[in-house]
Amino acid sequence: MMFQFLNTNQKFSTGSDLWVIFFEPDRPLFKKINWQSSFLLQSLTENEKLLKPRLIGTYKVFPNKFILCLPFERSSWVKDIYQSWKKMNKPSCRIFIPLGCKPEELINLWPEVDTAYNLHYYYKDLE
Repeated sequence: MMFQFLNTNQKFSTGSDLWVIFFEPDRPLFKKINWQSSFLLQSLTENEKLLKPRLIGTYKVFPNKFILCLPFERSSWVKDIYQSWKKMNKPSCRIFIPLGCKPEELINLWPEVDTAYNLHYYYKDLE
């Protein structure tokens, strides 16, 4: 299988160099990551809106190297992740699926069907 599902206990565990999260400032998961990173995600925004993708180094705070925070566009969220991931030379990746989206969308719309890359996703609709 191309993607591996992570449960709630695994969402902040080791295993991925890159974590991808969308700018959803009202989401509890976003707030938790923002708080644990000393509000680095919040500091990336202008007027409470993320205008472009932002990459921050988080190796001192989380068991990863980077967090990529993307503006959320419902029609292109999978493509936005894929393009950024590809530009970064396809690092091991953990995707925090945005609210209102489903894992099936990620799995079905991901361009590389037969990939051997280390890809994980976390999904909980209310978190």
